[in-house]
Amino acid sequence: MLVFFSSFNTPLFISINEKELSQEFDINMFVYCSLDIVDELTFKSYGYVSNTNVKMLLVTDIGNVSLKDQDIRAIFKRLHSAYCDALSNPFYTVGEPMKSKFAFFTCFNLIVRLMDEGFSGIIRISNANDYIAPSQDCIIPLRNSNTSDITTVKLHKKKDASDDRNKTKVTVSLNDCLACTGCVTSAETVLMQDQTISKFLNGISRSDVSVVTISPQSLCSLAIKHNWTVEKTAKFLAVKLKTLGATYVIDSSFGRYFTLEFEYKEFVEKHRNGVTVLSSVCPGFVCYAEKVHGKFLLPYLSRIRSPQAFTGSLVKDYLARKLCKDPAKIFHATIMPCFDKKLEASRSGFNNQFHEVDCVISTREADSLFDNEVIPSSSVDVSKDRSLSWLRSLESGKVIGNLGEVSGGYATYIVKRFLQENSLDSNNLRITERQKDLEVIEVIKNGQIILTVAKCYGFRNIQNLIQKLKRRKCSYDYVEVMACPSGCINGGGQIRGVDAESRASILHSVKDAYSILRPTSELENLFHMVESEWTQLNESWCREKWVFTSEFHAIDNSSVKTPQSFRW
Repeated sequence: MLVFFSSFNTPLFISINEKELSQEFDINMFVYCSLDIVDELTFKSYGYVSNTNVKMLLVTDIGNVSLKDQDIRAIFKRLHSAYCDALSNPFYTVGEPMKSKFAFFTCFNLIVRLMDEGFSGIIRISNANDYIAPSQDCIIPLRNSNTSDITTVKLHKKKDASDDRNKTKVTVSLNDCLACTGCVTSAETVLMQDQTISKFLNGISRSDVSVVTISPQSLCSLAIKHNWTVEKTAKFLAVKLKTLGATYVIDSSFGRYFTLEFEYKEFVEKHRNGVTVLSSVCPGFVCYAEKVHGKFLLPYLSRIRSPQAFTGSLVKDYLARKLCKDPAKIFHATIMPCFDKKLEASRSGFNNQFHEVDCVISTREADSLFDNEVIPSSSVDVSKDRSLSWLRSLESGKVIGNLGEVSGGYATYIVKRFLQENSLDSNNLRITERQKDLEVIEVIKNGQIILTVAKCYGFRNIQNLIQKLKRRKCSYDYVEVMACPSGCINGGGQIRGVDAESRASILHSVKDAYSILRPTSELENLFHMVESEWTQLNESWCREKWVFTSEFHAIDNSSVKTPQSFRW
C-alpha cells in the first residue's frame, strides 16, 4: 500500500501509469514502483513491508519530523494492524482494491491521527515510474549454496584446512534476477553489468558472422533525437554497424511476421476451448506474471515467442543452416526500446546449447553510435534496392511498418485474420477506448458479439485485467498486454526528455514517426519464401517447440525475508 497526503489532507493512492503526464493521482493500489522526491533535503520517505507482504511508504516533510527509528516502526505497525483489521481478509494480496468504503476510511482516519502526531501532510512527487531500481543489498548474495554448515575448532596455531577451499567471488547475473523475487521488472543498473555496449561492439567485430536486429520503435526514437527521417536513420545505422563488423543488420519486424502467424494459430486452438489468451511478447509483463501471480496467470499466457526471440531462432537455426555455420559461432545482438528485453534474452529456455540472442542494448545505448559522427550526405541517401532482401532491407532505408500499431499490432492482426476467415469486414467492427491505454475491439455479426479483443497497456490496466480474470468476469478472447504505458513505443530504453512536458512531446513525435511507416508487401512475400526455405533446411523446425515457443514458470516467493530484502 502506498499512502500520500495533499496539503488538504486528501488521501491520494498512487496510480502507476499515466504518472509522468499528470500530477493528479487516482485512488489505486500499486504493485511495485520507484519514487523520485522533489527535494531530498526537504522530504523524507519511510518504507515498511509487513509479514503479509503489504508494502507501505509514507513521505513526510522532514522539517516537522523528529522521530527515531523505533517510533517510525511503531507507527507503521499500528497502521498495518488497523489496515488488516479493516479488510475482510487480513492476508491482503498486493494489487487488489479495498474491499469496502469502510476499510478505506478506517485507514484514512488512522493515518490522519498519525499525521497529527508528527507526520506532515504535504507531499510532492516529481516522478513515479514502472521501472524499479535494485535495492542496495541484493538478496541473491545472501543465499548460501552450501547445504551443510562447516564448523572448525582450532586448538593450535596451524593452517586451517578451510583455507584451502576455493573462494569464489559472488556475482549476480540476469539469470539470478529472473529467479529472484526481490524485483518485479528489470533493474537498469543490474542489466548494464551483464549486457553492455562494449560487449555489443566486441561481439560484432570479432565474430565470423554477426547479426544485429533493430526494433522499428528504436529507429523512430533515434530519428526524432537526431531530427532525421526514419529511413535515413535506418540506413545510417545499418551502414555504421557494418563498418564496425556486422555481417547483417535486420529489422525485428521480419521476425514479427513469424510471431503473428503462430500467435493466430495458437489463438484459434485456444478460442475453441473458450480460453482467454494474453500475449507474452512483453518480458516485463511475463516477469510480473511469473513472480506475482504465478500458477494462476501463466495458463492464460501465449506460448509463442516474441519477435526478438523468434529472430533468435531465425538467425541461429535457419541462417546458420543456410550459411553452414555453427550457431554458437554466430553473434546475434539486438537494439530494443525496452531494458526487459535483456532479461528475455537471458531466459534459460532461449539458451539451450547456445545463446539465441547474445547481447541486447537499449535505444539510449545505441545512440552512442551517433556521437561525434560527421556523416557524408551521400552515405545516408535513401535509394531503392531492386533485389530487396530481409537481410539488407535496412541498408536501403526500408523499415517494415504496421499502420500505427506502436506495439506490434498483435490484437489487430488477430481481428484481421478472424474477419478474413469468417467472410466479414470492417463494418462488423466496434472499437471503443474504455480508458487511457485500454482499447476494446468487438466483432459483431447479426447483432451478436462473436469476438472481443483488447489492447491493455500499463500496470493499472493490467491489474484491472487480472482482477477480471480472478472474478471470472473477463469477456476478452485475446488481449495484447504491454507493461509500459502507451506501449512499446514508450519503452524504458527509449530516448526521453528531462521533464514531463518534453517527455510527452518526444513520445508524441515518436508515435507520429512510427505511424507513417507502411507494411511492405515485398518483405511479407519474402517471409513466406523464408518460411518455405526453412522447412527445406530443417523439415521439423515448425514442429520443434523450442524454435517458436516459450516456457514460463511460477517463481516461488516463499523465500525467507531478510532485512536487506525489506529495504526500499
